[in-house]
Amino acid sequence: MKKGIAMFSLFLVMILSACSSLSNDQLINDYVKDTHGIDIVIKDSYKNELELGEDSYIVSPVDHQEMEFSVVVKSFIAEDEPKLNYKGKHFIRDNYLTALAADTELHKLDKVIPDIKKLGFIESFNNENRVFFGEEGKEIWGLLYSTPPMEIKSFEEKDLDRLFELYKLIKQSGALFDMVTISDMRPNHESGSFVFEMKALKDINTKEEFLLEMKKTNSNIASFYENKKWASEKEKIENDRFTFDTEYSDYWFNCREVNANGACTNIFVTVYFKDNSLTKTNINLEKDLNSIFNLFEKRITPKALIEYNFIEVSSDDGIGLQEHEIKKYSSTLDFINNNFK
Repeated sequence: MKKGIAMFSLFLVMILSACSSLSNDQLINDYVKDTHGIDIVIKDSYKNELELGEDSYIVSPVDHQEMEFSVVVKSFIAEDEPKLNYKGKHFIRDNYLTALAADTELHKLDKVIPDIKKLGFIESFNNENRVFFGEEGKEIWGLLYSTPPMEIKSFEEKDLDRLFELYKLIKQSGALFDMVTISDMRPNHESGSFVFEMKALKDINTKEEFLLEMKKTNSNIASFYENKKWASEKEKIENDRFTFDTEYSDYWFNCREVNANGACTNIFVTVYFKDNSLTKTNINLEKDLNSIFNLFEKRITPKALIEYNFIEVSSDDGIGLQEHEIKKYSSTLDFINNNFK
C-alpha cells in the first residue's frame, strides 16, 4: 500500500512539474510577444539556486535564433525588491534590449570579418556565443577565437602584431564593444587569452601605445614583461634551498597592477622552500628571507605593494602575509619566531 501511495505521489509531482513547465512556457511566449512584439523559441531553462523561486529561460527570436536573451520569472518577491509585474501576478524581467544592442554591434563586425579571418581569428567555434552581456548590465563583450594557440612566452614574436591589427579592424568596423576577449581554442585550463578594454584603447594609434595599454589591462602580459625585466636579479639570489619557479605557472611573480608606464605596482609572489626548511631550526632561513625581502622591496622598482606566500615544495599549506604585516615585527628573526615552528 505504501509503495502504491509513493508511486502515486511521484506521478503527481511529475504531472504538476510538467504543467508548471508548460504554463511557464506559454507565459514566457505571451510576455515577450506583448512586451517586445516578437515570437520566440525557448532554448533552455534552469532554476536560480541563489534566488528563491526564480526560474530563468534562454530564448531567441524565431527569425533570428543566433541572438539569445534571458527571461526571468520570479514567484517570490521580497518586500524591498521592485515589483516588476505582468498581468498583475507574474514578476518577470528580461534583457532583450541589451541583447538587441549587442547583436547590432556584433553585426557591425561583418564587414571586417574576412580580414579578421586572414589574421587567424574566427567568430566562434563549438556553437559558442559571439557576444556576452549581463542579465541586467549594459556592458557588451565581444568574443573572438584564435586558430593558432597563443602562448605568453612567444607573445611579442607571434601575437602582438596580429592583435594590434585585430584591434584596428574592430575599431574600423565601428562596433561599440566595452570589451573584446580573444582566446585560443584549447581547453580552458590550457587556453591562452587576452582582453581588449576598448575604452582604454580608443585613442591608441601605434603598436607601442597598444602594448602599454595591454600591459595595463592584462595582468598576464604585465607579469610576463616584468618577470623578464627582473629575471637576472632573481637568479642572483635563488639557491638550492628555495626557488620562485613552478611548473604550474608561467610567472615567478604575478603583477596585479601597473602604473602609467606599465611598471608593476602590486606584486604577488610565492616562494617555494625545500621540505622541512620553513622552521626555526633552519639556520639559513633568516638569510634567505632577507635576500627575498631585499629583492622585492629594494631592488625591484618602482616600489610596489608586495604580498608573499611562503610554502614548502610538497605542502599545500603556505604562510601568506603582506609586506606591511611583516614589517610589524622588530626583525626578520622575530618574524620567523612568531610564524614558524
